[in-house]
Amino acid sequence: MAQRVAGDMYESITGQLFELGRQLRQPNGYPFDPTALKRHLQDAIEGRFSRLESGLLTIDYLIRPSLVNLNVVEHPNRSDVVQIDLAKVERVLTLKPGENYVRGEENLKRLKKKGKVLLDVRVLEECLKNPHLIPDSWKEGVTYFWGTIFSDSHGDRRVAYLYWFGGRWYWYYFWLGLGWHSLRPAACLASS
Repeated sequence: MAQRVAGDMYESITGQLFELGRQLRQPNGYPFDPTALKRHLQDAIEGRFSRLESGLLTIDYLIRPSLVNLNVVEHPNRSDVVQIDLAKVERVLTLKPGENYVRGEENLKRLKKKGKVLLDVRVLEECLKNPHLIPDSWKEGVTYFWGTIFSDSHGDRRVAYLYWFGGRWYWYYFWLGLGWHSLRPAACLASS
């Protein structure tokens, strides 16, 4: 059912649209992800407000990973758009009884054997853009995104992670030649 928009509401909405136009024309460029803006604007145009307010993280796999400036060795080969409820993401460890740590390559093998979907760096990138969606429980330790593996200029394989420090979220990457302990879980979905 159509609703007439007038008065203060009309002025407020058009003011916001003009502000978007101003931001898009900035000499240094638009300060946010223009592809995400385009997708959200189309959702709004088509009245799909539930997607905007759902609390779900939207991952557009047409966008290639751009956060880490390393060679991508392993990454999901997909071109769809998915939504993830981070509150339902499992943080998985692969330590066996009596182990204090496990090396990175062995950890990756164990994670793949569990049959869970390993979240990738595109999910990490969207977490950083939507920190309000990251569960508070993730502030303990660090969370690794094993769905994407990188290699540096020496051929060393690395995996990106998300961590909380000084009141905000950060990311970095870790060499697979080192060990994983109980404060280094992997972000996973139950199954594919």
